Amino acid sequence: MHTANDIKKILKANGINTKLVRVRVAHGSTDVTLKDFAIKASDVKTILKDFHKVHRCELTGDYLSGGNHFVFVDYDYSACQTPAVLVDNLMSLKWAWRDDEGSYIKERQLTNSLEQDFPQYERNVCLHAVRELIANSPDFRAAHQFGY
Repeated sequence: MHTANDIKKILKANGINTKLVRVRVAHGSTDVTLKDFAIKASDVKTILKDFHKVHRCELTGDYLSGGNHFVFVDYDYSACQTPAVLVDNLMSLKWAWRDDEGSYIKERQLTNSLEQDFPQYERNVCLHAVRELIANSPDFRAAHQFGY
């Protein structure tokens, strides 16, 4: 069984700033919480893939109870600041929000646009930026509320 400090040492050896990472090891799982959007969750998952161990039934493929260890990596959205470049880009696209498409479709289009323009950020970071802007901008909020 590895401790949180062991995992932090491995992350640090791979160039991750461990002051921006919270690691909790519990019974059967490791929870890694990232406090900065500049750290890619996919990179952390790749680094920690050897810690993820799941035993399955050979016949059915179901999880076998006992001995499994899961690794969960996610962002602490309350601690992370949305990158200014994403917000600036969304503000320039504000006019695109008002059209005949539904709000869910437009949210997805804006997220896809950010993801293409800024590949250094992951999809959930881009989606968070879009949703944050919708929540905090009167123009976006009104358009979202009425399905524009």
